[in-house]
Amino acid sequence: MLEGSATNAKRIVNEAIDKCVKAMRQREKSLLSAIDRDKRLSQEILNRQRERLISKKTSLDKKKHRLLETLQGTDAELMEQNLDEEIFSSNSSNTMYTDAKKIVFEPHNLESICRAVKSLGDSNIALTLQTGSSALTGNLIGRKGSGPGEFQYPLGLRSHGGALYIADAGNNRIQVLNSTLSHELSIQETPESGGFDRPNDVCIDRNGMIIIADTFKNALHWFSQEGTHQRTLTGLLNRPFSLCIASDNSVVVADTGNHRVRVISQVSGQKNLVFGRYGKEEGDFDGPHSVAVDGHDNIYVADLYNQRLQVFDRQGGFLRVIGSGLNLQAPRSIAINKGKIYIVDWGYTYIQVVNLKGAPLFQFGVYSQKGEQITPNSIAVDSASDSCHGNSDGCHGNSDRVFISDCNNHKVYHIKMDHHSKYNM
Repeated sequence: MLEGSATNAKRIVNEAIDKCVKAMRQREKSLLSAIDRDKRLSQEILNRQRERLISKKTSLDKKKHRLLETLQGTDAELMEQNLDEEIFSSNSSNTMYTDAKKIVFEPHNLESICRAVKSLGDSNIALTLQTGSSALTGNLIGRKGSGPGEFQYPLGLRSHGGALYIADAGNNRIQVLNSTLSHELSIQETPESGGFDRPNDVCIDRNGMIIIADTFKNALHWFSQEGTHQRTLTGLLNRPFSLCIASDNSVVVADTGNHRVRVISQVSGQKNLVFGRYGKEEGDFDGPHSVAVDGHDNIYVADLYNQRLQVFDRQGGFLRVIGSGLNLQAPRSIAINKGKIYIVDWGYTYIQVVNLKGAPLFQFGVYSQKGEQITPNSIAVDSASDSCHGNSDGCHGNSDRVFISDCNNHKVYHIKMDHHSKYNM
């Protein structure tokens, strides 16, 4: 009797072990498959980026030579010298540097060659790129470091009430810059919040509360405008990469690790909304990395590995896919302002701008004087009149303020776009 019981117990234990081993092998297979997929995507992105750069250089060389062919004698020599110095890498005594770089904003749909009018600020470079009546102005914010106004891998951005909020992920803090883009406040880890671990995004709700997506802590933190911790939410999220605020003050979160979107109500008694699952069909996600809302509370999601944007109504109902004709590779960050969607795509080194239906409007990039293009990571857009709350298309003003984080170079770029310019179609 005892022998039979022991044999039965041994069989049960062996079956349990076999199940565990099988589950572990399946998990290992799944992880290896995901790693292989990410490697293939990264290699595809690098190959396409290299091909585009080669094609662009060839195109620029052809344009330069066509211009030179229209000139004669010493005029041609002078023109060639000017082109080389002003478009590519000037070494003249009038060249101004900050961190040995000058910044050029290049709209990719220009036919003419544009000249940068350079001026030097206190600690950054400002410039204007002009063609006809169109203009872009911009400046560089910060440098690598851990002091006030310095960054280590800046990620998510939010412009609100004239201030700029930056998720300074490598320094595990949120930095707040005032309306003159000078350092105002740093929100550091606190005993109450348990300390940050690579915060990826930040937003400000309708009551002025600062909400932080603490990505590797799988948490959201609420802080006052003075930087005082109010509360922390844990237990719901897996790698939250992005968040924004709906008109009813609900918090819309890209629950990236769970391949879904959560809408968290801030009103007691109201139910939270969850939608999406892992997959490739309409309404499914594979690594949702960024969320934004328009003036009708429709929710836009950057579905990174599915290479598309998806649009949902406030109840999570699928509306449409944006991506056809845009050739999206890895959409990482989106921002909405005045009926336009600004898209940061890791597969490209420039920003694509489309309308709310996905029709292309224009695109622009950011270059150093040496011709090195930055790699944008996140974007925020608002009206320079400060009449908007950040991720909204209900803003009005004389120009757009665009902020771009350059994670690899530890900097943030600020661009001002005239509403009447040819870039805002």
